[in-house]
Amino acid sequence: MSNLTSHTAVAIGSLENLCPSEHAESPSKESKDHKDPEPAQTHPKPSFLSHLPTLLIPKPSLFFRKLRPAHLPLSDGEPSRLKFLPPSPTLTKAIMCFFGPFLAIWLMCYLNSMGEYEDFLLLVPSFGASVVLLFAAPNAPFSQPRNLIGGQLISGIVGIVFNVAFGPGTDSVYHHLLSGLAVGISILLMMLTGTVHPPGGATALYITRMSPLTSGTSAVLFLFFPVLIGDALLFVLALLFHNVFRHSRYPEYYYC
Repeated sequence: MSNLTSHTAVAIGSLENLCPSEHAESPSKESKDHKDPEPAQTHPKPSFLSHLPTLLIPKPSLFFRKLRPAHLPLSDGEPSRLKFLPPSPTLTKAIMCFFGPFLAIWLMCYLNSMGEYEDFLLLVPSFGASVVLLFAAPNAPFSQPRNLIGGQLISGIVGIVFNVAFGPGTDSVYHHLLSGLAVGISILLMMLTGTVHPPGGATALYITRMSPLTSGTSAVLFLFFPVLIGDALLFVLALLFHNVFRHSRYPEYYYC
């Protein structure tokens, strides 16, 4: 009797599989009724020229709001941009930061005075700003070897090109325009290459307005002495100072 019951149940199950329910819809019908959603219309990204009129038109109200302290939001509902000021350095750190730039600039001035030829220099005025970054803010991105050497190299090349092509700077409006153009181009190239080093702008300005580099040989020599060799010496001094005489680490990275 049990075998008959089991055979009967199997037969009923096979009939149900062969004859699906009337209420069940076939897959083909579901696929016909189902329609793919229409793709969302993508709007082209506005170009820089479309934003140019809004950039050139001043907004006095926004200007005065930006003059508020940084810990206050620019508008209602905007989060605070700065909740606290950076901590003040300790007296020991400040004293060590004094000795680092002092020794670096003194050594470079001494080596520079030992040179027999005027072309072989080790100093440009912008090195005074570079030592501030190297010894007072060694962890900043602007202080890393990529930015130090790359930024000064790019700015030196721009300054040399302007000096050789247009002559030294004078008090004419023409050379004032060239000086600003040299600094702007150097900053643009540093930003595009990821080698922004703020003293590089001073390097480009100084070389543009210095005495003329009369030949290509003197221009190439000036790129090496003082720009490249001087930066390399500053880097070595900062490397020794932070990793030997101080309990700090420099650099954070070399190239990337």
